[in-house]
Amino acid sequence: MLKTRIAPTPNGHYHLGNIYNFIYTAWWARQNQAELHLRIDDHDFQRSKDIFIEEVFDVLNLLEIKTLGPKNLGDFKKNYSGQLKIEHYRKKLDEFQSKFGCDCSRKDIGDVSYQGTCLQKKLSFEKMMTCLRFDCEKFHYPILWRKEDIPSYQWSSLIDDLELGTTHLIRGEDLQESSYIQASLARELGVDFITPVRMFHHPLLVNQEGEKLSKSNKASSVLPLLRSPDSRRDVIRHFSKFALGVEIDSLEELFQQEYPLKTDS
Repeated sequence: MLKTRIAPTPNGHYHLGNIYNFIYTAWWARQNQAELHLRIDDHDFQRSKDIFIEEVFDVLNLLEIKTLGPKNLGDFKKNYSGQLKIEHYRKKLDEFQSKFGCDCSRKDIGDVSYQGTCLQKKLSFEKMMTCLRFDCEKFHYPILWRKEDIPSYQWSSLIDDLELGTTHLIRGEDLQESSYIQASLARELGVDFITPVRMFHHPLLVNQEGEKLSKSNKASSVLPLLRSPDSRRDVIRHFSKFALGVEIDSLEELFQQEYPLKTDS
């Protein structure tokens, strides 16, 4: 069975760029008769907020995008939250040999990419003192376990995708390197992961300055737009113009069109 997922991080309000990813993912799932799962990546408990988790459900309900997985905030927190799996993620690290401790701070590293300074120090993990990194020079030694004693996005996302049985990834272009890092991590674990022929990385929506929309630069929440039927149609028209070059009024009609994304193969 083909499977993909919508996997937002609940650390800010969802903007149009996030919604475009939701639509691209649901579109591919519909055309390929694939299971579409909702996975909310709340492993960063310091930044994850209930209000943003609830917003995911509101957005999907307003767009009438049906997903498998949690159905509301209470269901999510009781049965699906990544915070329930912290010890599981930690235990899975025991299977991963290509890791090393690092006590470098952001000040130590500066504006350049990390160069493996601690590779030979043989440091172990110590909360708030060291993190654990992946011994992979190609990707500048990505972090696996953060100093705050929580998994990194790369590690938790990989484990979740492996355990869900995700077969296809639909992500923004800005996460292309993350896809390849996670594939490299999987190879180190000796397990099969999603190959480039099953990865789709869509173009990003940008603001008037040409910068990608992001939660960190306080991009506006799209939820008020989606609450109005007229504005919701405008969002869908804007997306279809962005993706296909033509304006379409409904997702039902849009999903009948040929899917525009090409794989990384």
